[in-house]
Amino acid sequence: MLVRRAIQSDSQILSELIFASGGQSLAAMFNIAPQFNSQGFLRHALCQGGGQFGFANHWVGELDGAVVACISAWHTELGNAFHQASLQSVIQYYGTEHSMKVLSRSMVVQDFIPKPQCHQLCIGHLAVLPPYQRQGFATYLLNDMSEKAKALGKSEITLDVPVSNHQAIQFYQSLGFTLGQRSIESDAMKALGFAQHLHLFKSI
Repeated sequence: MLVRRAIQSDSQILSELIFASGGQSLAAMFNIAPQFNSQGFLRHALCQGGGQFGFANHWVGELDGAVVACISAWHTELGNAFHQASLQSVIQYYGTEHSMKVLSRSMVVQDFIPKPQCHQLCIGHLAVLPPYQRQGFATYLLNDMSEKAKALGKSEITLDVPVSNHQAIQFYQSLGFTLGQRSIESDAMKALGFAQHLHLFKSI
């Protein structure tokens, strides 16, 4: 499998993969109204280069010329331009009024997704198309991110998984991840439909 940085023409398949990686949380965050929803936002944001949901912050796994998997990562040195691009993609899609609702929900996310520390690379949006699952592609992408983390001077990679996703938790443990803090299930999380998450980390 070839791992490469995503390009704009990958945006459609990326939106499908990213939604598959965490549809419940994405819906809780971005489903504001029938005309403003998570999948629509993903398609919009992934056409932009910058920000957390921009194509430039994603890598894809390509097999025989077709994208079959993806992964993303972020860290403390991404800077103001990255965060500004993340905000701008929300405002462009939702407009000012609805953007405030998304930003309010993003504050709730901090209850269960801790920000990366300076020695950490945080992994997210890991997904593999169903016909290609259980063939080692997720492991390959995680190993590639570990090498990128080392190149950035990081000593640990982290990720967060819903506590109900036992299969994923077992998979990460088999790769040497350690179980960390279990998030508190706040009233705001319950009201919006966010799942309780488990934080995992691995020294590299």
